[in-house]
Amino acid sequence: MDWNSANSYEVNSGTIQTAQQNALVGPPPVAATPESVAAQIFQARVALFESSRAAESCMNKHNATFKILLASHRKLAAKHKALVAEHRNKTRDDVQVSEFLKRVTEVQGEKTRLVEQHRDEVARLKVQLKAQAEAHKTEIDGLLAKIFPHSTEAAQAAVLKARGKRDASKELPSEYNVEDYLMSIWTRVRPLKAFGIDMLNASICAFRALWSGEEAPSAIPELAKRLLEVEDRLSDWRESAARVGADEALSFVLCWYDGINLDVLQSMRVGSPFLSDPKLISKRQERAYSFIQYAEVHTFVKGPKSDADEEAAEEEEEEMDKEIVAESPPAATDAPSAGTDDPAA
Repeated sequence: MDWNSANSYEVNSGTIQTAQQNALVGPPPVAATPESVAAQIFQARVALFESSRAAESCMNKHNATFKILLASHRKLAAKHKALVAEHRNKTRDDVQVSEFLKRVTEVQGEKTRLVEQHRDEVARLKVQLKAQAEAHKTEIDGLLAKIFPHSTEAAQAAVLKARGKRDASKELPSEYNVEDYLMSIWTRVRPLKAFGIDMLNASICAFRALWSGEEAPSAIPELAKRLLEVEDRLSDWRESAARVGADEALSFVLCWYDGINLDVLQSMRVGSPFLSDPKLISKRQERAYSFIQYAEVHTFVKGPKSDADEEAAEEEEEEMDKEIVAESPPAATDAPSAGTDDPAA
């Protein structure tokens, strides 16, 4: 009989026989008496109690062991679940890393392609810029030789001098660089200041001195055209100074000799000692030159004009007007389009 699985105990002939066969009860008594049977029953109950206690103790140990194993199982299950989640995350990360590496490979390939394309483009642009630079150099050389034909030697000398100052140790190349061209252009353009500014200022001052009271032309071509008349203008100034000097000398004479007939002074008397005697001539000139300080020779005085002079001046003005009209460009007119009947168009 399994005492660990028994829920109750009943004394009968079978149980007594079983208890008698149990080593804990011991051998049966020689004479079966009620006392001995009761003692055996007592002993059997004692043995049953002890067995129940032993079974309970064993059950408690099994329960404790089961609880420990259950807790370990739960911990292992949680660890297993965490490992499964970590494995899933790792798998997802591996996929992302794989996609990222694939994208990096594609970007590197695109970068390599763009670098090669940029290198080819740079090489092409270098060749193009070099060709354009050569064309511009040729064009600049042609323009400089055409516009400044007389300054070529001076420009070349200035370029060689500037090259020597930059680096005298290196061998100078035959072709010009940007600095050489700038030096060549500066050497040619520098005299333009004297022609375009200094000479212009001098021309304006000369015009104001020769044509006092008249405003200088604002256009350079017109000013140059007027300055070409300097020779005639100087002759006019000489005549003006002669008029002023003669008038001043005659004024000095008339203020002392009121009775002189002015009509007699139209010709010189032959045989006068003031025309033949050197001493008198010297005195006459000395006295005449002393009148200069009283004469307004710096003021232009126009002489009396005759009818012939006025007609010549009018003809000259008409010719100048014709030249101005011939040199002026024709006025631009808008021609009407074909098929237009509008008179206003």
